[in-house]
Amino acid sequence: MGAALTFFEAFPHTSIWGSNNKGQGYDTVLLGKVEALEVDLDQIRQRAERPDYADVLAALRNVGFEPPIALLGTFAGQASDLGPWLRNAEINHDRDLRLQYLAGFQLNVYQGDPIYREMLKYRKFPGETFVGSDELKELVGKAMAALR
Repeated sequence: MGAALTFFEAFPHTSIWGSNNKGQGYDTVLLGKVEALEVDLDQIRQRAERPDYADVLAALRNVGFEPPIALLGTFAGQASDLGPWLRNAEINHDRDLRLQYLAGFQLNVYQGDPIYREMLKYRKFPGETFVGSDELKELVGKAMAALR
């Protein structure tokens, strides 16, 4: 949790994206920006319909994202959602390597899924981030709900 909080301090507009493997939280990606992230769902749909994106669509289908907009269902939250969860987390500073030291004690401890599930409890649909038609917002919302 401390590493996430540290990242959020550096990038106030952080979105978290997850993946799952056989229904379990597997990997997490933090996408941090100084300015707010905006994902134009209609623009994504328009690009997906272009012939030069056929290979992208095929690759997304190969990893289970059908329709392609389902990829956005991996949205797992944003920094502003996780404030209550991170309330007691420590910031990791370069001059204090305590968290790196403690991480060594967690070798072969697999907590990815429980941590991911805990984060999802705080997730909200990012209406200010995902802009576009109500139809596409509803599709993304359904894809997000499928990852619970």
